[in-house]
Amino acid sequence: MAFSPSNFSPATINKFSSQDSLGVPLQTSWTFWVDKANKGSTAAEYTASLKKIYTFSTVQGFWSVFNHIPACHDLPIRSYYHLMREERQPLWEDPVISKGGTWRLKCYKKDTVRVWKELLLAAIGEQFDSSLAPGDNIAGLSVSPRPRDDLIQDGLSAAIMESLNNAATALSKTTEAGNFVGLPQPTMLTSQPQQMDTGSTMP
Repeated sequence: MAFSPSNFSPATINKFSSQDSLGVPLQTSWTFWVDKANKGSTAAEYTASLKKIYTFSTVQGFWSVFNHIPACHDLPIRSYYHLMREERQPLWEDPVISKGGTWRLKCYKKDTVRVWKELLLAAIGEQFDSSLAPGDNIAGLSVSPRPRDDLIQDGLSAAIMESLNNAATALSKTTEAGNFVGLPQPTMLTSQPQQMDTGSTMP
């Protein structure tokens, strides 16, 4: 893995903490994670490859971390960035999201960084709330560079059918000019209900 949070200096961690403590509070905290997916890995192997970057709870905390880590297109192919609500790990075995599901967007590489950032801001700003069924929420988001089009995934904690139906419209609007000027239509937007193997990454 080319990027590792273990290489953060104490000064960097202190900067994250200082910015986060002075920021505008979010509804919940969120955690950035990074990992390199390997087919056939066990739950233990996957968990060992998963590295926590930082947990923030304010707008300024988000920007402090986001602006410091490498851009998503600089990750090795099939590596992942995850942004998870609170400090959940991106694992379907988590009881809070074990019945969840995902929406997947394939983005042209030239657009991935922009679409990823706008979806992150929509998630931490709870802009999807009005599109979700009662009791459901956005559990997290993931991005992964691929050989051709890149993959962005939006995980729902309960995957209630009403949420799955409405999330399509919300995600499409978030990635179109209707909400964010100049953003492209995703290459593909499909429902992917959760049916994951043990130890697999959440989205």
